[in-house]
Amino acid sequence: MRSSFREHLSQQRRTTPKPTSFGVWGSSCSPNVVEALASSGFDWMMLDCEHAPRDLATCLHELRILEASPTFPLVRVAWNDPVLLKSLLDIGAENIMVPMVNSAEEAAQAVQALHYPPRGSRGAASGIRASRYGRDNKSYFAEANPFLIVQIETQRAVQNLDAIAATEGVDAVFFGPTDLSADMGLLGKPSHPQVVEMIGKAIASLQQREACHTGVLSPGIEALEAFVATGADFVSVTSDLGMLLRAAEKTLQEAKALLRPQ
Repeated sequence: MRSSFREHLSQQRRTTPKPTSFGVWGSSCSPNVVEALASSGFDWMMLDCEHAPRDLATCLHELRILEASPTFPLVRVAWNDPVLLKSLLDIGAENIMVPMVNSAEEAAQAVQALHYPPRGSRGAASGIRASRYGRDNKSYFAEANPFLIVQIETQRAVQNLDAIAATEGVDAVFFGPTDLSADMGLLGKPSHPQVVEMIGKAIASLQQREACHTGVLSPGIEALEAFVATGADFVSVTSDLGMLLRAAEKTLQEAKALLRPQ
């Protein structure tokens, strides 16, 4: 049995020099694309349920694919909502990202939704996929411990970063430069130097916090260099649709070049 994503990141921190875990963002909502990328060398893949039209059944199919591959499956929920979180947990999602967490109180709400009583308020059910359809109810109820990633996407969240990261049950904070740039008055400029600098300083400030990992979505190679240099534990370096569009445009340009007069 392979290690968990939690163990994967913890192992990295014990390695010198510390490597960065590189992932790909899944926006296409295509199990075929997920399967094609699952053995491409990425450490993890994010199944996005916030800004992609991914339904629960599709997500379940994609989880099965990734669980049988070397690539760890992560899932971003649409909102910090206990009903949405419960549905993802029940189908077996173990690494959950919650968007737009702006305070320790909101982080604590996510923690509550992810855990069974007495630690949290997650609703319990028999026969769910996560417990092998009820075969492992006893051990699952006792041992379920999802990996929680909360997203830092506003200046308010950056100001509250220490308190958010210190919230018991938060395993990682993940910076979203697109929304953060918009909040900074730089809509559509996620790689702006001010955005990259703010995120880089925030990542660096958390390096001594052993209990909380740091992640970020990189908007370009220069930003990626900066984020790796500041010590980010896991970074999304591209998306499935982004790769498709770039490859399509490059291939078409090359084809059209053949028709130009020599």
